[in-house]
Amino acid sequence: MDRSAAFEHLQSIRSAGRTVVIDGAMGTELEARGVPMDDDAWCALANLHQPDLVQAIHEDHIRAGADVVITNTFMSGSGPMQRAGLGDRFMEGNVNAVRAARAAVDSAADRPVAIAGSVTATPWGAPEVAAGRGDRDRLRDGFTDQVAALAEAGVDLIALEMVVDTRLGEPAVDAARASGLPVWLGLSMQVPGRDPKASDSLPALVPEARAIAQTCLRDDLDAVNIMHTDIADVAAGIAMVRDLWAGTLGVYPHHGIWQQPSWTFEDVPPSQLADLARQWVGLGATMLGGCCGLRTEHVAALRAVADGR
Repeated sequence: MDRSAAFEHLQSIRSAGRTVVIDGAMGTELEARGVPMDDDAWCALANLHQPDLVQAIHEDHIRAGADVVITNTFMSGSGPMQRAGLGDRFMEGNVNAVRAARAAVDSAADRPVAIAGSVTATPWGAPEVAAGRGDRDRLRDGFTDQVAALAEAGVDLIALEMVVDTRLGEPAVDAARASGLPVWLGLSMQVPGRDPKASDSLPALVPEARAIAQTCLRDDLDAVNIMHTDIADVAAGIAMVRDLWAGTLGVYPHHGIWQQPSWTFEDVPPSQLADLARQWVGLGATMLGGCCGLRTEHVAALRAVADGR
């Protein structure tokens, strides 16, 4: 199935008033299955060394009910790959990731499944450029390199993830929109006063995350997602974003503790996530998925919510 058909199917789900299911975590799932995480490129090296496992995780998410899989390219940008000493394999890593996702769709899907190309806008994953005059243009060019690689490899849309400041967020949005592909804006945040655990580096819901959203929102975005935000903070995040954005709103939160480059899993029963997801749908979310710490069984629970079960 070509990319336009897969995305059109995704749109048809939303147009019919049904809920789209996004996949679960990739990086933390690779770690859970024994893949060492790299200090510079986190889970991106799996695209070079274990692409079959990347494919297998996508397949598991698809069989659990995902309508969208997100490529394992969150840390495959030029900055992380250069720091890991693998700048010369930047294109290979991104292409392998898309191929793994495409092979998973071809192998496991009995329905159209869209492929979203992940591009991170965190300082850890951003392109490396010299500070100073022209900084934004060079950042945009760095993001463009990865967006172009993903587009050429055949993704259906670009998913910007962890947009946590405007310095990186704006050039990332510019680069993604210039591709001509549909673009998702992924915002991450925390509610001040709650034990932050894995969220301690995330911007506060108000005023920081709200200001980032106001600066980076564009009318032609396909969707805005609240992602890599703890499950306890999602409802407040929805209320904040809904005040600024009337279009498609998705959520794919995390749960656990982050200590770079590793993740500590904290138990969240799928039934608990399903109960929360029903609340999120009631607040206006029309896409549901999982980020770090949420696994295949959580995707299956979200599928049940989406199907009204």
